[in-house]
Amino acid sequence: MHRRRFLQTATLTGIAGASLLTGTRAAPRVTSASATEATLAKRVASIAPEHVLDALLATPVTTPLLPADTPPVEPVAWDDPGDADLTDTVGAVVFTTGQDANGNELGIGNAIVHPDADAAASMVARVGPAETQRYLGMPWFVQSIEDYAVSVVQIDYLLLVGGAETPSGENVGNGSEVSASPVPSEAPPRLELRAVSHMTALLDHLDGVLSGMEA
Repeated sequence: MHRRRFLQTATLTGIAGASLLTGTRAAPRVTSASATEATLAKRVASIAPEHVLDALLATPVTTPLLPADTPPVEPVAWDDPGDADLTDTVGAVVFTTGQDANGNELGIGNAIVHPDADAAASMVARVGPAETQRYLGMPWFVQSIEDYAVSVVQIDYLLLVGGAETPSGENVGNGSEVSASPVPSEAPPRLELRAVSHMTALLDHLDGVLSGMEA
């Protein structure tokens, strides 16, 4: 399994997103969900998608909201022309902690940049559950399989994806030790929490990127 393909891997299972955090979420700031949505969505919408993509690739990931055991994260271009997740997109970013023994990115998440909000919403409708939830007022869903989970939020034309998975035998190469992503072996509910945590950290990173662009 290629670790860059967070969305498609989860979607192919046909498992709907869990009702994680529904009704129990607490906003990190004293502000309404609708205000948060308007702020982030309007800030993203005020900048051309190509410029946001370039800034996401160029800005170091320094958010303090990543789990404490996460290795340094680097943004790299996700440029696989054969990947269905990238069809008709402007481009995408993989937030990676390095590569496994087979050269696959050990990603904690992705940023998928669409040409407009309608295109992003169409992808959510295509790969997400029948009914999405709201995360700080924004369209959001979680999907999981036995050892893999994604948490996806739509901010205008941008999809931020937090991902998490357990180590697997495919990471073993030439008799070496298992090269795993920064996720300990854990049950699916914890994987979902980890994916949400990664997505939340990437939202904080996005806030910093937008501030650097004076948006």
